[in-house]
Amino acid sequence: MKKIIILLFVFMVSLLYFSITAIPLTQIMSMVNIPKNIIPEQPSGTIFNGSFSAVTFNKHRIENVKTSLNIGDLLLLNTSFNITGDYINGKIKLKIGIKDKQTQITNLTYENSLQNLLSNWNLDLITTAGKAHFSIKKIILEKNRLKYIAGNIDILRLNIESPSKLQLGDVHINITTSQQDEKIKIDNTSDSNQIQISGMTVFNILKKTYKTAIKINPKQKLDNQLISILRLFAKQESDNKFIFKKKGKVNF
Repeated sequence: MKKIIILLFVFMVSLLYFSITAIPLTQIMSMVNIPKNIIPEQPSGTIFNGSFSAVTFNKHRIENVKTSLNIGDLLLLNTSFNITGDYINGKIKLKIGIKDKQTQITNLTYENSLQNLLSNWNLDLITTAGKAHFSIKKIILEKNRLKYIAGNIDILRLNIESPSKLQLGDVHINITTSQQDEKIKIDNTSDSNQIQISGMTVFNILKKTYKTAIKINPKQKLDNQLISILRLFAKQESDNKFIFKKKGKVNF
């Protein structure tokens, strides 16, 4: 009798598992209220292994999107999806979960060339070379408002090719958030044979303000054209030192 009960239980669990995994993704989406800032296109597959031709989030379009959901997470009522896709010719990977009007994005990784990332910025006077690697541990959005972010951005072999050649080396950016006063702090450092850069930017989430200060210390004499460009946005403190300061409002 005991064996029959165990076999019956295993059969019921297996039947439930295969029934759930066979539910089409389109059917699930028709039952869910999707936020207006998320626009999925051409869903296919199931809730556990699905795909979209593209997903647009706050005007950021990710193409060839693949999604997966772990059965263990579902049993624990943790509906966090693993997502991979193409964003501006680079590969993006992340885990996203929505619970109690709060969206959490974790383990976001993304790598791309600076040329691709800056292609829409209309930087007519400046061309760059190098590669950027994003490793964001956690992002928390509440009612589409940024509440928390932590991670690192590494820009490798950053070179400005024109109008003057300048090697900035590897730029390391560290992002932290203080949940007590809701302030995001961004530290950035760069060091090469030509120039050293260090600075900090602080965003106040509640007041929606920012303040930034970046020191630029060339290690060798810069040409006049490059000095003229630096003077456009930075204050020259001495013959070979500049500082960039700015503060203002920002929408999170």
